[in-house]
Amino acid sequence: MNTQRSWLDWPRRRSEPDWMHDLPEASTSRAASASDDRLASISRSLVALLLLAALVVLWAAQALLIPLTMAALIAISLSPVVGRLSALMPRSLASFLLMAVVVMALTALLSALVEPAQSWVHDAPELLRSVTQKLKTVTSPIAEVSRAVAPLAELANGGPQVATADPANLSLVGMLKRAPELVLNAVVILLLSYFLLVHGDALLRKAVTLAPTLGRKRSVVGIVREIQHGTARYLATTVAINTGLALLTTAVLWAMGLPDPLLWGVFAGLSNFIPYVGATVVAVLLAMVGLQQADTLSQGLMPAAAFLLLTTIEGQLVTPQLLGRQLRLNPVAVLVWMMAWGWMWGLAGLLLAVPMLVCLKTVCEHVTACRWLALILEDGPRISQGRSHRSVQDATDASPQAID
Repeated sequence: MNTQRSWLDWPRRRSEPDWMHDLPEASTSRAASASDDRLASISRSLVALLLLAALVVLWAAQALLIPLTMAALIAISLSPVVGRLSALMPRSLASFLLMAVVVMALTALLSALVEPAQSWVHDAPELLRSVTQKLKTVTSPIAEVSRAVAPLAELANGGPQVATADPANLSLVGMLKRAPELVLNAVVILLLSYFLLVHGDALLRKAVTLAPTLGRKRSVVGIVREIQHGTARYLATTVAINTGLALLTTAVLWAMGLPDPLLWGVFAGLSNFIPYVGATVVAVLLAMVGLQQADTLSQGLMPAAAFLLLTTIEGQLVTPQLLGRQLRLNPVAVLVWMMAWGWMWGLAGLLLAVPMLVCLKTVCEHVTACRWLALILEDGPRISQGRSHRSVQDATDASPQAID
C-alpha cells in the first residue's frame, strides 16, 4: 500500500507563506493609520482657523476689549484693598472711596506735569536741531557716523517747515481733538473697574454654576482665585518698584541739574511698565536732553548713563527678589508676547501684555494639558524645594484644582 502523500494532499495553509496571512491585517492597520493622519490634519487645520479667527476678533474688537481688559486688571489689583476695607464698611462704599482716592491722585499728578510736557513738545524741533548739530561736531572725523546722523539733520531741518504756524498750537489742536475720546475711555474704564470691584464675586459665583460637576466648580474657583492673587501681587509689586524708580530718577536728575526732573522721573516710572522697550526710549530721550544742556559729550550722556544704571540694578537685583521665581517670566517669551500685542493693540497692548502673560501662565499651571507652556514661560528651572510651584503642583495633581 502506497503511503506516500502528494504535496497536493498537505493542508493548503502549510504551503502558503506567512506573509500572505498578514495581508488583511496590514491593510487594515494602514487604513486606520491613514484615517488617524487625516483626523490629525483636520484637527490642526481647525486649530489654525480658530487661532486666526481669535486674532481677527482681538484686532477688530480692540475698542471694546482694551477698556475691559484695563478695568479687569485695575479691579484685580485693587480687590485685596477693597476686601480689607469691606470689613469696616459696605463693599460698594469701599470701592467708591478707593477709586476716588486713585482718581484724585492721578489728576493732581497729571495737572502738575501738563505744563512742562507742553513746553518740551513745543521745543522738540529746537531740541532735535541742537542735538544734531552737537553730534555732527563731535563725529565729523568719522564719515560713517556723519551719514548716520544725516537723517536726523534732515528731520530737524524739516521741523520748522511743518510747524511754521505754531508747534504749540498744533500739539494743542491734536490733543484737543483726541480729548473727548480719551476722557470717554477713562470714564468707561473707571465705571467698569468700580462695577467689577463691587460685583466681581457675584459674577464669579454665577460663572461657577455653569460647571457640570463639583470638582469642576472647585477647579474654576481655584484658578480664578490664583489668577487674582498672582496678578494682584505682580501689579502691586511692579507699581511699587516703578514708583521707587521714578523717585530715584527724579532725585538723580535733580542733582545733575537737568530741567523738569519730576517730569522725566514720572515718565521713566511709567515707561518701565513696558519691559526693555520703555527703558530704551527713556535713555534715548535723556541722552538728547543731556546733550542739549551740556557742553561736552561725556557730560551730556551722564543722565542717560545714570538712568541705565538704576534700571540695571532694578532689573537684576530688586525685581527678582521682590517678585520671586513664581512670577518671573522668560525674557524671550515676554518680548514675543509684547510684539504680538503691540502689533494688535498698539501702545495699550504693550502696557497690558505682561499682566496678561502672568494670567496666562497661572491658568496653564492649573490645566494639565498646558503645563508645558507654563514651564516655557517661566524664567529659569523650577526649584523643587521652594514653596511656590511645588505646593501648587502637588495640590493640582492630588485635588480637583487641576483641569484635565
